Amino acid sequence: MALQLKKVYLKNWKCYLEQEIIFDSTSGQNIIVVYGKNGAGKTSLQEAVLWCLYGTDIVSLVKLNQYFNRVNLRADPQLELLVRL
Repeated sequence: MALQLKKVYLKNWKCYLEQEIIFDSTSGQNIIVVYGKNGAGKTSLQEAVLWCLYGTDIVSLVKLNQYFNRVNLRADPQLELLVRL
């Protein structure tokens, strides 16, 4: 059984303040292509999914504070970081 990603919810993860990304699975294809300009958040999205699946194997607890949205973190040091698949 394969994992089929339908949506990702990100809150305060790098460039994503609060965003839900829905992947279209109605085409019947098994491939999802994520594209965009440099700096648009493609790698941040990939890291969020991997962190959600594999936890500290991907992002250690020591480096986790680097993944918070920097603007919101300055305003609130107790900021919640959330990634949901």
